[in-house]
Amino acid sequence: MSRRAVLDPTVQARMCGMSAMQRAAHFRLRAAAGPICGLVLLTAGCSLYQVRTPAQPELSPPAAYQHGRVGEREIGEWWREFGDERLNTAVEVAFAGNFELRQAWARLEQARARARIEGAELYPQLELRTGAGRLHTVDRAVRSPSGGRTTRTANPDRYFVSTGLRYEIDVWKRIASQRRAARLDYAASRQDVEATALLLSGSVVTTWFVAQEQRALLALLHEQTEVSRTLLDLTELRFGVGADSALDVLQQRQQLADTEAQMPVVRSRLDTALNLLAVLVGQAPGSLGALTPDGTLRALPRFPRLVSPAALLDARPDLRAARLRLHAADHRVAAAVADRLPRLALNLSYEFSARSWDSLFRQEMGSVIGDALAPLIDGGRRRNEVVRRKAVVRELLDGFGRAYAAALREIEDALVREREQRALLVNLEQQRALAQSTLDVSRARYANGQIDYLNVLIAVQSLQALERRLIGEQRALLAIRAELYRALGGQWTERLEAPPAVTRAGGGRS
Repeated sequence: MSRRAVLDPTVQARMCGMSAMQRAAHFRLRAAAGPICGLVLLTAGCSLYQVRTPAQPELSPPAAYQHGRVGEREIGEWWREFGDERLNTAVEVAFAGNFELRQAWARLEQARARARIEGAELYPQLELRTGAGRLHTVDRAVRSPSGGRTTRTANPDRYFVSTGLRYEIDVWKRIASQRRAARLDYAASRQDVEATALLLSGSVVTTWFVAQEQRALLALLHEQTEVSRTLLDLTELRFGVGADSALDVLQQRQQLADTEAQMPVVRSRLDTALNLLAVLVGQAPGSLGALTPDGTLRALPRFPRLVSPAALLDARPDLRAARLRLHAADHRVAAAVADRLPRLALNLSYEFSARSWDSLFRQEMGSVIGDALAPLIDGGRRRNEVVRRKAVVRELLDGFGRAYAAALREIEDALVREREQRALLVNLEQQRALAQSTLDVSRARYANGQIDYLNVLIAVQSLQALERRLIGEQRALLAIRAELYRALGGQWTERLEAPPAVTRAGGGRS
């Protein structure tokens, strides 16, 4: 419903074009604005819903990690712990060129624009209108001086310039709550960018290790092939002098063929890993250049100092984003509650008009209108919107707890896997030493004619399989440590800036 706050001076302005009357209308307009401004000051800032978003999920943080141990140092940009400058460069290039991360920056720019759009309702909306019109009238019932009837036509012109101002008085903080929610969504989008960068760094490092593993395996296979060829030459020579049988030669040829058959598989894995790495850094496959990994797997870095389970809520950007979205959802509940209450709006307009160009702006009309809109019957739409918004808060709260539990699990899993992987590598090193000793003894006894060549062949195959497995398990240990670093998060993501291409597209820095 609409109620007129004051007597509209438009009628008076139309009744008399005298300048004194125009000034009187102007004074009435100013006098009417005072009480309405007072109403704004008295009623603005009220809210019937108290936003109380929990700072942590409904999951009590454990005092310590079940499988944790004392760390040696704190870490920042975790990939630098591996001491590979080319890996460091690859990660930095990925931060600038990865398309998924650039999409996240673009979504951040969208969230910032939405926050500004939501906040625009807090300010008065001012419009300027100009126009001109002609009214054509025909009156056929006009009496002439002679007493008869005649027809009279008129074509009056009208030119005007007017301004209109509309302002909703945010009595119940509906607009303010929407604006706050949009700003929190923007902050959560920033955390999404940081979470994407964190995941991207993990993907680049893991792919880098896979490529290094395959290069190391390829080099090892070349060495093993040379050893197998040497053994084949030896058996063929002994067969030529009657010291070995044809079966020994065939067995050694089969062993050489089996070793050579591993190479196409390794080359395929190497090429696919390099293709994936190129895409991750934002380049076309085959264009890595100096970013190509070598075949040297670094030693495991010193164990990091673990962030406490309680502090993990602030260390992980995905958890920070979940908390911010939960807070935003609670503000939207406040907005939905306020939407069920009456709205107050203030409309001010002033117009300058004339009937011809030579008398432009000689007529003035102004008005002030106060509107009160109260929802009466809406089929339960607003009430159920409040119910829906509260259910969204409940869902996000449970999602926050699920994300936190998953983060704790990632750290615990990485700790367990690293512990067991280190034990496995110790065992494999022992096996390799035993296999080497077995091969040495077997070759010596075979040379003395004490055993047949099959024992040597078995020892060679066992040693070579262990050497290949050791490279894979060393890569797995480095990957597990990378997973632990990524799961711990860190504050280094807060220093990330949008790449220049994204900044130019968005019209500014994010």
